Amino acid sequence: MRPLAEQTALVTGATDGLGRGVARELAAAGATVLLHGRSGERLEETLGEIRDATGNDRPRAYLADFSSLDQVRRLAVEVERDHPRLDFLVNNAGIGGGSRGS
Repeated sequence: MRPLAEQTALVTGATDGLGRGVARELAAAGATVLLHGRSGERLEETLGEIRDATGNDRPRAYLADFSSLDQVRRLAVEVERDHPRLDFLVNNAGIGGGSRGS
């Protein structure tokens, strides 16, 4: 297995919580991290914070709302266009459902 510094990872739901933490740790280890989020403002804030905290300038931001299959397809096209390979996916994005307390 190649070192993380030679790998590219896509982290979905990277603007908050676990996704943000994983993205930050991967960037700190030198990986090229592709940050996914559904809010452009939060995505840019997260991108800047991770770059500043880790000194890694390779993370990139990708905007897509996964409730839209058209946006999912567009995200796939953009990632494929911008990166020769994707080594792994951290599939963290989720949409809440159901009622609280159930």
